[in-house]
Amino acid sequence: GFRSGAFDGWGVSLCADAAHERLFVLGGERNRQLYVFDVAAQTWAVGLTAPYDGGWGSSLEYVASTGALYQLDGRNAAGTPQGTAVLIRRDR
Repeated sequence: GFRSGAFDGWGVSLCADAAHERLFVLGGERNRQLYVFDVAAQTWAVGLTAPYDGGWGSSLEYVASTGALYQLDGRNAAGTPQGTAVLIRRDR
């Protein structure tokens, strides 16, 4: 199992990069840390700290054609919309 340290379940998001056998997990509203699981090596690594907390409606999306991992964030605890950020981008 994996425990992100989030206070509750809000905002914990995950997605995968199947071609490179990686799983991305964003910690949640109390933990903005990105975690990356390497399936082949069976190891976890710590990635960037996301600029937005994992509010209501947040998600991660990996776009294989660009090699970019996006944080799509919903609303924070005050109900204010947040934004979208690129967390990983493949060098071109």
